[in-house]
Amino acid sequence: MVEAVGTRSSELRARGRAALAAGQVALDTPPKDGGRWGLTALLRPTGDGLASLVDLADQASAVAGPGHWVHGAAEVHLTIRTFEAHRSVIAEDDPLLSRYRQALAAAVVGLAPFHLRLRGLSPHPRGVAVLGEPVEETADLLRLRLSKALRSDDERADGPPQRDWYANVVHFAAPLSSPADVLAWCDARADLDVGTLRFTDVEVVRWSWDGMRMRATTLDRVSLGAG
Repeated sequence: MVEAVGTRSSELRARGRAALAAGQVALDTPPKDGGRWGLTALLRPTGDGLASLVDLADQASAVAGPGHWVHGAAEVHLTIRTFEAHRSVIAEDDPLLSRYRQALAAAVVGLAPFHLRLRGLSPHPRGVAVLGEPVEETADLLRLRLSKALRSDDERADGPPQRDWYANVVHFAAPLSSPADVLAWCDARADLDVGTLRFTDVEVVRWSWDGMRMRATTLDRVSLGAG
C-alpha cells in the first residue's frame, strides 16, 4: 500500500534538517574507486518538471554560495538503486554490468509507467533535495523487484537499499556561506508543489567527473510497458 502523500517525505525532511542544523555537513569530492557515485539505476525527469528542478537548483546554489555541485538538466535524477561503489573503468562486456542489466529487465516486466509527486525542499548534510512521493505502488514495487533480483549481490551494494524518493538539486562541495540561510530557504519551500511527474523509462548510468560537475553516461535504458 502506498503511504499517505507527505508521510515518508516529511520524515526524511525532518531528519535531514535536524542533521544540518546540528552542523553535520558532508562535502562531496570527485569520485574515487571504492567511493560514492557507482553504477546506478535511476529515473530522469523530463518536461516542465525537469525545468522546475533546474530552476530550483540555480536558486539553491545562490543561497548555498560558490563551489557546490549544481545539477543541471543532464544530472538531476531520482535514484532507484546504487548497485556498487564507484569504478572508473567499466567495459561494455563487464560481467557485473551485464548482471545489473538482466536484473533491471526482469524487474520491469509487466510494470506500467508510473508517477511521483515532487513536493517540498529538504536540506540535509550533503545538499538540498526535492522530495518525492509515489502516486501508485509501482515505483516502490520496481525498487523491491530489483532488490530481489540482486539479492545474492547485496553485499556489493553501496549501502542498504534506498527507501525514500528525492532529487538532489545541489550537492555541497565547499563550506556553506550560511547554513542558517540554507535552512531558512528550504523551510520557506517545505510544501512547494513542484508537480507530478510521469516516468516511462529506467536507466543504468555510470558517473564521471568532468572537472566541474558529475556527468551521467547512460549504459542501458529500459522502457516500462504501455498502460
